[in-house]
Amino acid sequence: HQRYNIKSEVRISLGDKELVGSVSSISLGGVKIDTEALLENGGIVEMNIMSPDGKERVQVLGKVVWSQERKSYGVQFCDIAETQTSSISSWTKRLVRSS
Repeated sequence: HQRYNIKSEVRISLGDKELVGSVSSISLGGVKIDTEALLENGGIVEMNIMSPDGKERVQVLGKVVWSQERKSYGVQFCDIAETQTSSISSWTKRLVRSS
């Protein structure tokens, strides 16, 4: 999937904990997560991602993954619904492609 730069707040639910972080890139397959918290590779999380303009919020389930290439954690979306894909796709039309 093509990646796009984004600055958006994300709230990640890990069991009974809620972590606040940011998303710095997004694609239809997942997001790059920037957080001070240690994420567990392979863990399943629930996220609420706010649109760049702050008017829309998408809730998705995902699997925490480690990118050796980017030296960062990300979340690969799991079973994303078409309505969620449509929302994210509409956001990317206004975003700059990531290198």
